[in-house]
Amino acid sequence: MLKTAMTIAPQHLCRAKDTHGNWVYGFFFVTENGSHIRSVTKEATGLCFTDHKIQPSTLGRYTGINDKNDNPVFEHDIVQGFYDDLFPKNKSICRIEWVLTEEGAGWGWAQDYRDAEWLCPEDLHELNKVIGNVFDHPHLVNMDFAEE
Repeated sequence: MLKTAMTIAPQHLCRAKDTHGNWVYGFFFVTENGSHIRSVTKEATGLCFTDHKIQPSTLGRYTGINDKNDNPVFEHDIVQGFYDDLFPKNKSICRIEWVLTEEGAGWGWAQDYRDAEWLCPEDLHELNKVIGNVFDHPHLVNMDFAEE
């Protein structure tokens, strides 16, 4: 389901938990019946679309970036990486958020619950890996540790 959706229109790809608590991937839309994600799969007869009612609070957009393991990075993901050139063995745990400033908007990372900072896509791809998300692994958001 995810790979098919990513090949069709990755710039519109979203992820959310359905009403049963399962992650679904596809394209977000709203009707009078609530918020939904339309997933797409490739079948022998062509493309198959399935609509899933979702929990809107879990909705996250695809950033357009994959981590060093080629996993797609979504809004609200938790990534682990190296952010300090002076201390390259220090690992940080950060969450991915949309950043809006006077200069503009874009994807950013934040440690703990501090303000998010701009994210360099090249750094995310080469230095980080997705280790969870804030919904399934909230305990990871406040972690920060040094490699021994």
